[in-house]
Amino acid sequence: MANPTGNYLRTFHFKQAERPGEIEHRELFVPGAGEALAEAALLAECASRWKGVASDRCYSYRPTEKEDRSGYFEPNMIGLRERQEKIASACSSLPNGVVAYIDIKKFYSSISTELAAERWLTFCNDVDMPERLVDLGFKLIENYGKRSADGKLITGPMFSHLLANLVLTPIDDISKSLPVTYVRYVDDITLIGEIEHVRLSIDKLRARLGSIGLEVHDFSSPKTMVVPCQQWLEGADDFSPGAHSTAWMKLIGDIKKVIILGISQASEVEDALFSEGFRLPVPDYATATREVTTFQKVRALGLWSWLRFKARNVNTDTILGDAKRLAESMISETRVLLNAGKKTSGFQRKRVVSKLRYRLGRLIYIGSEPELSTLMEGLDAWPELNYHSEIIRAIVTGNCSKVVSMGTNVAQATAQVFRSALKTANFSDPVVTEVEIQGLAVLILNGVAVEAGVRSKEHPLLRFAMGPVDLELMEQPRGLVQELACLHGLGDQRHTSTLNTAFDIADQVVLDALEMDYRYSF
Repeated sequence: MANPTGNYLRTFHFKQAERPGEIEHRELFVPGAGEALAEAALLAECASRWKGVASDRCYSYRPTEKEDRSGYFEPNMIGLRERQEKIASACSSLPNGVVAYIDIKKFYSSISTELAAERWLTFCNDVDMPERLVDLGFKLIENYGKRSADGKLITGPMFSHLLANLVLTPIDDISKSLPVTYVRYVDDITLIGEIEHVRLSIDKLRARLGSIGLEVHDFSSPKTMVVPCQQWLEGADDFSPGAHSTAWMKLIGDIKKVIILGISQASEVEDALFSEGFRLPVPDYATATREVTTFQKVRALGLWSWLRFKARNVNTDTILGDAKRLAESMISETRVLLNAGKKTSGFQRKRVVSKLRYRLGRLIYIGSEPELSTLMEGLDAWPELNYHSEIIRAIVTGNCSKVVSMGTNVAQATAQVFRSALKTANFSDPVVTEVEIQGLAVLILNGVAVEAGVRSKEHPLLRFAMGPVDLELMEQPRGLVQELACLHGLGDQRHTSTLNTAFDIADQVVLDALEMDYRYSF
């Protein structure tokens, strides 16, 4: 069992503020290697016990089974779609009812480690968790408290998501006595019922949440929204897989099938995509495929046969054709949505924003630079799409000063497309702040060529990113960088090839570093 040391790197992620157009940086803490391995072991044991105590009203961060190698938790979109179906069912029986969305203020950073430890112990007692794993959970929680400035839960570690669900499980249980339909996704609570019942339920939830130190956003907040059921039903199918969603999954899936079955084709596919102006990063599955043992291959024969069958008519030309058709239709629909959506507000604007966000998130990878350039002016009227707007602006201009100032998630999304397009990242302003230095390091780690003026090239994270890795980096006191340097070993950096290598053939293809709702595999 890994020994959790409590080493973290404090990073900054872009977060859209409450008021449209404002930007906030959300602090995330990236755990060191020992901590991450300990979390993985603990969550694997929790997964098999989770279903027995899990709330049927929570649709987020549900642990995957032990044998599932795709990730710690189910893809977000599965829960989002199930929640949407539940709300739609409730609305259908309430023609005069309302749907109310309420949100908990600063959710993770409002949960005390004492409360998290209390809920962890209750869970462990309920599922008969082995003592060594109980202690491991307490150790992780203790580390979170030490790293937090005020003894609260930190955001970033995967175990924090499970703890957050445990904290709200009693709230989910209380909801069964409310005269409304209640569903929850992380800290977003949705209530469906008659307006007077909804108001009564909100008051009861506000009081109960307040008793454990959590505060609900006021009705004046943009994060609180009340929508008539009949109006809500107009968007009931917004999360259903549409033609674009299916086409996108097919495109990414076909690329994956081709390069897994024919390793030598990976570079051919990548070169062809590049020559046509697409910016799709092609993961390297060669090592993962070679390292599958004979026994594992025998067990996976059904998978390989299925892959070969599905890929029989797939080649570089079909992939390029699909990408071109998808890009053309998405560009056309994006223009229509940008123009038509200007006059919308409230719930309808939120629906349009979601549709635009999905299309822009895909066009960042498959839209031509001239087409993206024509969208930039129209995006100025949509401050809710600031993230996508700035990445598109960076793609068109090459200037990355803004994107590195927005946080590491925006920098990572930019780095993927810049690396795939072999673009050089230029900077109109010097890289000065901690946020900007971290963003610059992300670009370098991904192998993006940069031309930038930097305040301190001696920053440990930049030194690690640029290489070579030396003894001084291995001995320096910043926990995560030190661990990474020791794991890397002495010598020239090899970060780019490592980041491009798939760990396992079951790895999901996740392109967008911010919109993690859309996780598609084959």
